[in-house]
Amino acid sequence: MLPSRRTGDLIDGHWRLLSEWGAVPRTLVWDNEAGVGRGRPTMGYAAIYPKDAIEAHQAFISRRRALRPTEEYRAVTPDEWKQFLGHFERRKLALGDCGRAYGSDCVHEHACVRCPVLIVSPTERPRLVEIRDNLGERITEAEREGWLGEVEGLSTSLAAAEEKIAQLDARQERKNSPVFLGVPTFHQLIARTVEGTNP
Repeated sequence: MLPSRRTGDLIDGHWRLLSEWGAVPRTLVWDNEAGVGRGRPTMGYAAIYPKDAIEAHQAFISRRRALRPTEEYRAVTPDEWKQFLGHFERRKLALGDCGRAYGSDCVHEHACVRCPVLIVSPTERPRLVEIRDNLGERITEAEREGWLGEVEGLSTSLAAAEEKIAQLDARQERKNSPVFLGVPTFHQLIARTVEGTNP
């Protein structure tokens, strides 16, 4: 819930929520907020959610559906549904989830630490740190033994593991840090009152 009804604050709040979720709603619903519009969107909202652009997009989707073969709109069979759900079950990994597209093969040959579509679970950070430390030890061993090809591959994996740890830490820091929407805190209000009463 946003403590402001001004258009700019509402748009900023929506944007921040949507950027955290990584998705946008199919339909924009508002509660007759003055900043959004009563019955019709305000000019500020119309600039962000222009009616013409939405209508043009909906018309495009309708035209596209009309051109596609009707057999693509048939009901899904139980086997197809089971296969689809199985895709997501097979994407569960020790460190989190694989984000690769449905029906695609693993291009990294299951070297998941290197893969950019690995979605690491925050609870698996200690395990990822353990993997990183182990990679460092294996690089030391490979250098000692003169296995230069092994050093190169392990170094790539080590860099990827360190990057994933940094991403987890940044995500956690963003999650823990407050989002300032321009509304003064209690202490700022008190400071203003004190400043106003002193001659």
